[in-house]
Amino acid sequence: MLENKTRYYIDNFKDAKLKTKSLILILLFIALLTINSTEVYLSALTPFGIALVFALLGVGFNGYILSAVFFLSYILSKFSADAFIVSLCVSLVVAAAEYLSQVLKVKNKKLKNYQLVLLYLVSLLGYIFVSVGTLKENLSLSISVVLSFIFLYICLRFCTALFSRGIWVGLNLDEKICGATIYVVFMLGALNISVYYFNLAIVLLPIVILFSTFVFKLDYVVIMSVLSGVALSLYYLEPLYISMTVLLSIVAIAFKSRYKIISSLSVEFAYIIFVLLFNIGFALMEIVSFSFGVLVFVLLPRKILETLSILTSKSLFKDEAAVIDRVKGQMEIRLKNLSLVFNEMHNNYMDMVRGVLDDDKAIELLKSELVRSVCESCDEKNNCYRLTGSFIESALDVVVSNGYARGKVLLTDIPGYMASNCCQVNKLILELNNMLSSYKEYVTAVSNVDSSRVIIAEQLLAVSTLLDGLSKEVSAVINFDRRLEDKLVEELRLVGIVCIKATVYQRDISVKEIILLVSNETYNDNKIEKYVSKIIASDMRIVKVKDSSIVGAVAVTLVSSPKYDIVFGSSVIAKNGKVACGDCCNITPIDYGKYLVSISDGMGSGKRANSISTLTTKLVENFYKAGFDSDIILRTINELLSLSQDENFATIDLCIIDGRNSTYDFIKLASANGYIIHDRGECEVIEGSNLPIGILDNIKPHITKRLISNMDIIVMMSDGVADALSGIKISDYLRSLDIINPQTLCDTIMERALLETDGVARDDMSVIAIRVFIVD
Repeated sequence: MLENKTRYYIDNFKDAKLKTKSLILILLFIALLTINSTEVYLSALTPFGIALVFALLGVGFNGYILSAVFFLSYILSKFSADAFIVSLCVSLVVAAAEYLSQVLKVKNKKLKNYQLVLLYLVSLLGYIFVSVGTLKENLSLSISVVLSFIFLYICLRFCTALFSRGIWVGLNLDEKICGATIYVVFMLGALNISVYYFNLAIVLLPIVILFSTFVFKLDYVVIMSVLSGVALSLYYLEPLYISMTVLLSIVAIAFKSRYKIISSLSVEFAYIIFVLLFNIGFALMEIVSFSFGVLVFVLLPRKILETLSILTSKSLFKDEAAVIDRVKGQMEIRLKNLSLVFNEMHNNYMDMVRGVLDDDKAIELLKSELVRSVCESCDEKNNCYRLTGSFIESALDVVVSNGYARGKVLLTDIPGYMASNCCQVNKLILELNNMLSSYKEYVTAVSNVDSSRVIIAEQLLAVSTLLDGLSKEVSAVINFDRRLEDKLVEELRLVGIVCIKATVYQRDISVKEIILLVSNETYNDNKIEKYVSKIIASDMRIVKVKDSSIVGAVAVTLVSSPKYDIVFGSSVIAKNGKVACGDCCNITPIDYGKYLVSISDGMGSGKRANSISTLTTKLVENFYKAGFDSDIILRTINELLSLSQDENFATIDLCIIDGRNSTYDFIKLASANGYIIHDRGECEVIEGSNLPIGILDNIKPHITKRLISNMDIIVMMSDGVADALSGIKISDYLRSLDIINPQTLCDTIMERALLETDGVARDDMSVIAIRVFIVD
């Protein structure tokens, strides 16, 4: 997979293809001019340019353009009457083939192979006509025709792969061999072309070697150098040239660096040394030509090399990318299906919530049950209802309503007339109290069951949301940088860090992650951070070091450093006479560059309050680390605290500091105000509201979002400190303190709070200070 920069390069590369027809024509002309100049043993053995033209015609090139370019290039390469006849014959046949393909509306304007071969034979008539002569010349002509057909097949195979499939799809072994053969023929022709002091092949030699070094893998560099040496050896009949070109490639690889000039000058120097030592090809023309080629490469824009380097990496690692994409696709589908399952389970649990009767219905039900159990069996029922029916109904409504409101009924709650005339008053009171007690237990049980179901439903929904988020994260593009991986391995070894393997990838433009496999003996966290940051020109920090599957090596994970980091301090004092503090303060990382700061104040003070606040803080921390949404976290904790029959409640004061995205998220439930002391001296108040968590069924936290500024200081305090400082304006007091050390600031605030309360901690007191600063 490629990084976003890579995708930018690829898109630009595709757009550029549409705008470079003139450049393609120039390159085509140079290629035909060079290949038409190829001579092997006898000048008659030169049919290679004709074969290339028909191969291009076979893959869909415009025949009219090919005929014109071939005619001009062949005339310039030979410049004779015979050359005119040959070029005219070939050009006419190629143009006629294009005309016929348009008239007959050939599919995709591509000729079939047998049609192409027939036309090729016809085009050779002019070449055969001017080459017929002596027995030796006719033998050469026969060999030339056979070679031309072989070269036609070679060009067809390679051109089909290059233009029909696309070179970035990759080449098979036989297609690579065909391409290598074409390159050797091209270099043989280039050796016959000289302009003033510049021989084209000698100019191209350093360009090809250096270009391959900066664009392709090492094995391709060696192959290109060997092929160049083969061409030189065939031309000069001296195999020593192969050794020379291989040596030049080794030097180019050894001295490869971010500065092209170093590798270029090294190749230049190695070439001069080689020709002096072995006395081959030492001529002013060749030295000047080689130097000119080096200069051309030095002036070549680096952006072109980077673009082509990334594109070749894409082709080299296409199989690995395909496997990763396939696995990610399967994982995405499974996670989405699991998300749907948990979402359906959430709906089922919510449907199971029974609920209790509303007050009016409950009172009516209790009244009916009371009449049935007491009045129905009373001997005076008929007289009672006949004489005072409506009054008895009203009296029973009052008795049941009062008992329902208070949870029990007393004799004083019975109306006077009913108390003096009803013979079942004691039984009625006893029965109603039993009913009220039973109904209260029923309501509590149902509420607890419903709360449990709601908690489970909320967690199932949260898991569903998490799985859906994970499926999107899995489907996101992960971009690998293979060139940078090789560079890291090489340059870390140069500074004494034995790096066995490096993996560089990123999910978005701002976060780059690197995993290094480093030997235990050379592992040094400071050196690794220093040199990796220098190599990739970005500040990197080690976030994880663990044993690897390779004995004697560790896996080191580095991540792009966030823009902001923090230092903090805290101060906590328990209420006078209490061993344990009911407040719980915590500062924990929930991701690299992201921190959760929390203060929870449990009901009361001492151990019980401490257990409630600690439970609340731990739940919040673990939920956030798991990736749950804030609303789900707070609702779930609220349900958990309200499940108990005891009164459990706590305040929550949270601040999520995201140093990578430069944001604060303040979440407050019944907590004291928070404060941001800005570097310019201002003090911003972050207000809180609402009842503590664990009291009401529906809670609505007070959420405030702010952007981070360098050297901000966040101050968070519990009610004990805020109440102690209620006599002063806290924001003005904090603004007056010229303290940037968080711990010193906490201690100073706590001292002032105790001073305001005559040195007595009347409640649990906690204060946290966090300074946020830009990472250098």
